[in-house]
Amino acid sequence: MLNPYRVVDLTDEGALICGQILGDLGADVILVEPPGGVKARSVGPFAGDQHDQNKSLNYWALNRRPRSPRASRRPSSTTARHSRSRPAQV
Repeated sequence: MLNPYRVVDLTDEGALICGQILGDLGADVILVEPPGGVKARSVGPFAGDQHDQNKSLNYWALNRRPRSPRASRRPSSTTARHSRSRPAQV
């Protein structure tokens, strides 16, 4: 349904479900995370009971669809992020 659309998701952990729904409907969702990752990565339970931000089952459940590059605070990467996001429709 939303296959022709690209969405750049700049929300925090409170709105991750929105990106999931848009992705489930077919949109290409790109979640741009802050340098340390979204806070949802630190919410358990964790796979294998290992407290690791890359093993948060909560984060995995809410981010099945989005691609997820991490933003950097360096000006050059901000410029790169804006140039990558130009073709986005939403």
